[in-house]
Amino acid sequence: MESCFTLKGEPQHKETLKRVRENRDGLLQLENRQFTYMELKSITNNFERVIGKGGFGTVYYGCLEDGTQVAVKMRSQSAVGLFFVRLSHYLRPLVIGVHPGLEYLHKGCKPPLVHRDVKTGNILLSESLEAKIADFGLSKAFQSEINNSHVSTAVMGTPGYLDPEYAGRSCHLYYATNQLSEKSDVYSFGVVLLELLTGQPPVIKAAGNAHIAHWVRQRLARGNIEDVVDGRLQGESDVNSMWKCADVALRCASPVAHQRPDMAEVVAQLKESLQLENPYDSSRTENLYTEASDVSQNSALEIERVATMSAANNTPSAR
Repeated sequence: MESCFTLKGEPQHKETLKRVRENRDGLLQLENRQFTYMELKSITNNFERVIGKGGFGTVYYGCLEDGTQVAVKMRSQSAVGLFFVRLSHYLRPLVIGVHPGLEYLHKGCKPPLVHRDVKTGNILLSESLEAKIADFGLSKAFQSEINNSHVSTAVMGTPGYLDPEYAGRSCHLYYATNQLSEKSDVYSFGVVLLELLTGQPPVIKAAGNAHIAHWVRQRLARGNIEDVVDGRLQGESDVNSMWKCADVALRCASPVAHQRPDMAEVVAQLKESLQLENPYDSSRTENLYTEASDVSQNSALEIERVATMSAANNTPSAR
């Protein structure tokens, strides 16, 4: 979600505008403020009044606590970008939304499916902050038996999120066989976690096109989590919770598939991270598995048609 606030009022005099330009680094910076999604929801009265629409999104009328009238631009009505102030604000939707979706693809579908393009752009949040996995255009069926737990296929997906064993980017011969498995989705999910934790893209150009997993591992080796955590999270999130989240993300993004956890273990570890983040809200955290189960049933209904089509045709399913 991107929001742009525009003050409404009489045009400023030229002299005032001149002073603003002269003091741009001071005055304008002091007026800058970040808002959480729930604050925006309150400011716009649940996005009630639309005052404009365009190619970049919808603009809503809003009013701040002091009565200041503002315009709030949202990039999309159906999805909200994964940016929050506290670590738990985005871990919770991932735990109760994304996990059941991937778990159903890997365990509930017959035959199982690999999404093959898990990334932040394909994880959408509804207005009620429910996470949904989108875009099954690259999904692929595979057999779940011990001796056939992967499928060899041409490399497809988004650079930066691709499993090294699948994409053949490792020097070990075994890794160059283009073998796709459910652990390929786990790797991509780990990259998503690292993005949310650090605020960095999967491939960091400023660091010489370093992959985010390598970038994080190097900095965490120094023993300081603040070297990697997004500055917008620092001071607002529990340090132990951030360490836990980083550990889970790096395990998911291991270059070796058998060292990665399955999605059930991932959600259990993220639940522990949430408990560290909200020690005084244990009742809410204890309900995670109940909520995840409920969401899983809904996800299963939504994904079942796509899964059936993919299994029947044994080709990438329609979106």
